[in-house]
Amino acid sequence: MLNRKVIKWSNEACKYEDMGRETVHVGRSLYVASETVRVMSDVWEDGLFLYSVRDDGTLSRDPVDYSYDNKEENRPVYEIDATAEAFELYRAKQEADQYETLVANTDAEYANPAHKGRVVKVVRGRNTPKGVVGKVVVIIERPYGMGYRSSMRKKLGIATSPRMVDKVMPNGKVFQNHADMVWVWAHNCEVETPKTADLALCREMAQKFAANQVKSLKDTQANQFKYNPSRMVGYKVAA
Repeated sequence: MLNRKVIKWSNEACKYEDMGRETVHVGRSLYVASETVRVMSDVWEDGLFLYSVRDDGTLSRDPVDYSYDNKEENRPVYEIDATAEAFELYRAKQEADQYETLVANTDAEYANPAHKGRVVKVVRGRNTPKGVVGKVVVIIERPYGMGYRSSMRKKLGIATSPRMVDKVMPNGKVFQNHADMVWVWAHNCEVETPKTADLALCREMAQKFAANQVKSLKDTQANQFKYNPSRMVGYKVAA
């Protein structure tokens, strides 16, 4: 729980106005930690910050060792009161975000044409006719563009048929080489039939990730109780 003074800027009065106090994060405050923060370009200060779980499951970080006018009665009042529901809210958010990330990354990886053995189709570009389909057999990096605007990008050697021919090297060795092959920039190709992510596996991995995140959060809370017990009892304005 955090009870703090609210001050907002008034354009009409051209000054900050006292809006009273507000109470937030009830049943969701986890721990207080000391951190060094940058207050000016070359000025750093130590401060206390209260970590709590927001309504959307993310963590908030609120300063709790100050007052706008340096008066004791205007300092924030906090209490460490996180419930099991707060940890579950955090876990659910971590799982949802990780699941979405895993599915998106896996689908993107399956759709990446720059992998040997994948069957790709040329869908854009000027040097190779659109619609050419073949298997990626070689991947190299070459400068794309001219001058300072150039960048290293992947170029694909695509075999358009299984036909092989002998290639005699200067040292006399003979290698099998693809007879029908075109070179195309990877960004001009698309995977012909990309696989999709295993949703059940992604869900299982996301659940494990979320469980580890909650464990880490609880460990951090336990360490604060162990090493900084005076902070964790909360702060209340003296009567």
